[in-house]
Amino acid sequence: MNILVLAGGRSSEREVSFASGSALAAACQRLGHTVRAVDPATGSPLIDDSGAFLETASLPPRPADTDPASDAEALCLEPLASSVSWADLIVIGLHGPGGEDGQTQRVLESIGKPFTGSSSVASTHAMDKAFTKQMMADEGIPTARWVTLTGDETVTSTTIERIITEVGLPAIVKPNTGGSSVALTKVDDRDALPDALTSAGREGERIMVEAFVVGRELTVSVLDGQPLPVVEIRPKHGLYDYAAKYTSGLSEYLVPAPISTEIETRLQSWSVQLYHALSCSGLARVDWLLDAGNNAFGLELNTLPGMTELSLAPMAAKAAGMSFDDLVQRIITAAR
Repeated sequence: MNILVLAGGRSSEREVSFASGSALAAACQRLGHTVRAVDPATGSPLIDDSGAFLETASLPPRPADTDPASDAEALCLEPLASSVSWADLIVIGLHGPGGEDGQTQRVLESIGKPFTGSSSVASTHAMDKAFTKQMMADEGIPTARWVTLTGDETVTSTTIERIITEVGLPAIVKPNTGGSSVALTKVDDRDALPDALTSAGREGERIMVEAFVVGRELTVSVLDGQPLPVVEIRPKHGLYDYAAKYTSGLSEYLVPAPISTEIETRLQSWSVQLYHALSCSGLARVDWLLDAGNNAFGLELNTLPGMTELSLAPMAAKAAGMSFDDLVQRIITAAR
């Protein structure tokens, strides 16, 4: 099969995307597929004539008249046209806005090109943390209190009071449509809220403020509607933030997680329920917190989980008896 891997993009998760793309391309090559890889932000090829994944290319400035949210910018078909036409399947290794939020998927659907992961609609909904949390609430899946903010309301005294009243402190402030814990801040007092809101606001127009839950970090990957073993993440220094996720040695991973069968079954059942409620397909991952009383709180669902050597879904697949290549082949087989 001719496979085109998309990696890079313009989001703040660009470097993580290159790592996922490199791993995906190598697996596809080992599986016997003919592989090309391209950065949709630049149109640059990412695999050389020897089949090796290239170093990350620098990102040129965005043209002044380009709409950052436009479908055309998310996947520039003109420089990619020959590779897209050549490919039997697009393997999406993108993360964050432009690649994980339905924009790229929408363009590929419009030209009838099959791709890995969830549909444009499912991707758009899952990327919206507030939409996903509301879906959890509607489905009876537990989640922590939250408010979503937009525009200039983030810096007003009225908004600060609303956060304290409706969510309380400490709280987690993060972009509503971000990923990889970019611009995520734990806020312990009201004086720290403006800076945290400003930081999150740089990543998008909407901001999520969520009640902070003291508990264990757990995650459930779902593959073709079937749950994989639960993974527990133990960051060595506080929050499971960007550095803890992508720096070797800063977090410990336990898989299967040391939890009771009852809790495991409950988390897996809720994760599959949310996966279907959002109409996901292929591989997705649901993140959880478990407090000292074994009360679970759903955080979000990722439709394009990381596929690096430190990524959680491959760890869960390995615990289920699947190699990384087995997992990639299952993702390919499930492609739309």
